[in-house]
Amino acid sequence: MTFMVTHRPCCDHSASSTSSPQYSVCDPEAKFYYLGLPSKPRLVYRTGPVPWTEPTGLEAYRELKELCPVFGHKLNAIWNDLGPKVCDILDSIGVLWTTIDVVGFIKVGARESVGPVILWIGVAPETLCGEDAHTAAHGCLDLLKEFEITDVEVEYWESIYTRLAGSNLLKPVSIIHPTVDVRSPLTPALGLFIAAQNTPHIEGTGGLYLAEGGDSKKVLLVTACHIFFPPNKGPNVNYAHRNTGTPRHNVLLLGTKAFDNFVKSIKSTIRQHGVDTKYYNKQVEELQEREVGEDERDNEEAMKEQKRTRELLEDANETAVALDKFHDKVVKRWSQLSQRIFGHIC
Repeated sequence: MTFMVTHRPCCDHSASSTSSPQYSVCDPEAKFYYLGLPSKPRLVYRTGPVPWTEPTGLEAYRELKELCPVFGHKLNAIWNDLGPKVCDILDSIGVLWTTIDVVGFIKVGARESVGPVILWIGVAPETLCGEDAHTAAHGCLDLLKEFEITDVEVEYWESIYTRLAGSNLLKPVSIIHPTVDVRSPLTPALGLFIAAQNTPHIEGTGGLYLAEGGDSKKVLLVTACHIFFPPNKGPNVNYAHRNTGTPRHNVLLLGTKAFDNFVKSIKSTIRQHGVDTKYYNKQVEELQEREVGEDERDNEEAMKEQKRTRELLEDANETAVALDKFHDKVVKRWSQLSQRIFGHIC
């Protein structure tokens, strides 16, 4: 999902640090507070009485953290009531939040808890000033007290959120990759097989890609109208998704027939490599049984042929294993229509 937002100017961090040091986070803390998380997010602001101290000395090392889920906390039971009120507080102050989660942290390796339960709020990078962060965070803490929760802290981190309705398209691979002959329907190539989610049996292909331009990162795929709005399903009129409150007209990668044919093609390729494996095995056995003659040239050619055949057998076995794994991945991640949604009509 793509959101259109208006960024308000970020405050001057140096000025904020000078005038209101209690609202600011030093650069080392912002950079290393979440050390250990794969995305390496920056801390924007946090509540809590424990100060952060940067390790010093020759053997200093920084503590690595990892996220962990929160079970059995009162927040889980009341979140349906609490969550919308948290959003209202953030919106009232103009916080450009992207995600809201309830998380815990543990030390990497030690499985030891680090700090209390956290109301973890993602915000658009460089959009939240120290004082606004402080006001919004303590507004959330006051709200938690209304629900008799006093053991939770609030942390803001820089986050860019992209909602994916289905699995990511696969990256193209080189011509020597074992799945190169079967994976193209799931890669961002021209001529993708597509269909509307509400009419998956009516299929077509995508045309060219267009960048929306400006500051937008949207990529548009141009195709024929009748694929998504068949003439027998309604009048031929222009369509535009203007109201964010209405359901989107989702687009599938691979309609029903195209997906079935795709899976069949993988199985067919697996069977072919099974035939190749049997053939090369037989060839190796025959070459091993061939008697050594007196002609050195014939013997040398026989050894070379045996070596080449063994290499072909090894490649065929590796390809068969890779294709089996690819087939299982496709069935697991793409079989359901909801798993193949990769966009909507704009």
